[in-house]
Amino acid sequence: TFQMRREEFTDEHGQSFARYVLRVQHWVPLAPESRVDHPAPIRYAASKAVEETADVTRFILVGIVRLVQGRLSLKSLSGPITIYEVAGEEGRKGPDYFIWVMAFISINLGLLNLLPIPVLDGGHLMFFAVEGILRTPIPLRAREVAHIVGMAILLGLMILAFKNDVEKRWDVIVGQVRELIG
Repeated sequence: TFQMRREEFTDEHGQSFARYVLRVQHWVPLAPESRVDHPAPIRYAASKAVEETADVTRFILVGIVRLVQGRLSLKSLSGPITIYEVAGEEGRKGPDYFIWVMAFISINLGLLNLLPIPVLDGGHLMFFAVEGILRTPIPLRAREVAHIVGMAILLGLMILAFKNDVEKRWDVIVGQVRELIG
C-alpha cells in the first residue's frame, strides 16, 4: 500500500511546518517469480545457454576488434581488481548474477587465449597453420623470438590492465593507506 499524506511537524525552534510523507506498507522489494512449466526444459535450457554464449562471445569480439581499431580506449581494459569487485557486486545480487558474470569472465579469458599471440593457444594454432601452408616446420630460433615477443605483449597488457585498475581506485587506495598510517 502506498499512501501520500500531509503531516504537520514542529522543528527544534518551535516553528510549525507542513510536509508531505510517503508511507509504504506490505511492500516486497524482490517478489519471487512464479515458475512456468516448459514441455522440454532441458532442451530449452541448452538452447538458451548456447544462445547466451553466442551473444556474449559476439559482444566480447566486438570489444576486441574496437580495441584493435582504436575506437575503444585502452583505459577500458581492466584486471584482477575489477574482476574481484564485479564478482562481489554480482554475488550480492544473487547466485544467478554471480554465475552469469563468472561465465562471462570464462568466455572472455577463453577468447583471449585464442588470440594469435605466440605464447597462447591461438599462437600455437597460428604456427600450425603457417607450417601447414609452408609444408615445413618454422625454425626454432623464429619460434623462440616469437614467444619472447608474445610474452612481452602479454606482460604489457597485464601491466596496462593493472595500472587502469589502480588509477580507477586511486582515491580509495590513498584513503586506505592514510587510514593505516594515521
